[in-house]
This record gives sequence, C-alpha cells and structure tokens, in this order.
Amino acid sequence: MTIFSILVINIYLINSADTNSIPSPQNEQTSKTINFQEKSNQALSKEVIIPENLQILARIVFGLQKDRDIQLQNFIVLVALWIMLFAIIKATTNFMPFFETDWKSWVVSIVITLIISTTGTIISISAWLFGFGGFFKNQSLLNLIFILIILAVLSFGVFQLLNTALRMSRIEEAHRRGMKTSIP
Repeated sequence: MTIFSILVINIYLINSADTNSIPSPQNEQTSKTINFQEKSNQALSKEVIIPENLQILARIVFGLQKDRDIQLQNFIVLVALWIMLFAIIKATTNFMPFFETDWKSWVVSIVITLIISTTGTIISISAWLFGFGGFFKNQSLLNLIFILIILAVLSFGVFQLLNTALRMSRIEEAHRRGMKTSIP
C-alpha cells in the first residue's frame, strides 16, 4: 500500500508541475517562431505613406484612391502586378506589325498598363489574390510569399504561351513568304 501511495503522489506531483517555467529547447524555439511571426506581421502591415507630391502619380500608376491607406504587403503585390502586367503587354506588342520600332512598343505598353491600372483592375486583382491566399490567416509573410509565387508561376506560363505563339506566327510568316516566292 505504501508503494502505491508513493507512486500516486509522484504522478500527482509530476502532473501538477508547471512545465512552462522549465526552459526547454522546444519552448524557446516556439517562442522564437512566434516572435518572428509577430515581427513579420507587424512589418508587413505597416502603412506606406505616399508623399503629397507623388499621390497623383500613385493614383495613375496603381489606381489608388485619394486618401487611401495601403499596407506594405499590398504595395509589394501592387508593384509586382504592375510590372507583370507591363511585361505581358510589352511581350504582346511583338505580335503587332505597326510597332516596328522598339520605342513605340514601350510607349504603347506603358500607356495601356496605365489605363488598366487607373481603372482599378490591379487593386481588384490584388484583393482577389489576398483573398485567395487567405488560408495563411495570421502569417502575413507566408501569405505574401504565396501570392508572389502565384504571380511568378502565372507570368512564366503566360510568357511560355506568348513565346510559343510568336514562334508559330514566325513559322507561318516564313511559310507564307516561301510560298509567295516559289516558282509556279
């Protein structure tokens, strides 16, 4: 009976001991992870303050409304979307024969991208992407990385399609020219 009571008392003492007060590598690792997560969330949720003299430019380039606050993570995604959209439009101007000079295609690409962004399309796509990547609820850094990876994969896919289409159109053009110059 005494062995049984000593065993019960030891089990009770072990169970009632505060394990959080005992430093362990696992508790320290968990606290470092939580600390990093909190700091990255704070850094990415900071508001980007656009100076007064650049607010008109920000409204034109990104479609931002006048006194709208924007977080750093949203600004990063807006810049990435704008660059991706510009690059796609610039690549599609290669199909148009009336842009024979390179500077014309650059100007037209910038103008088309600005028109698209002024209408608020880039902000809408950004909001959709943040909703899509929303299963990382309290992890802003993972959410941002996930969205940037999605944008990179989409860009890669679109550029592969455009390169394939451009190569096929050049083959067709060479075939047409060859048939035109052939002797009947």
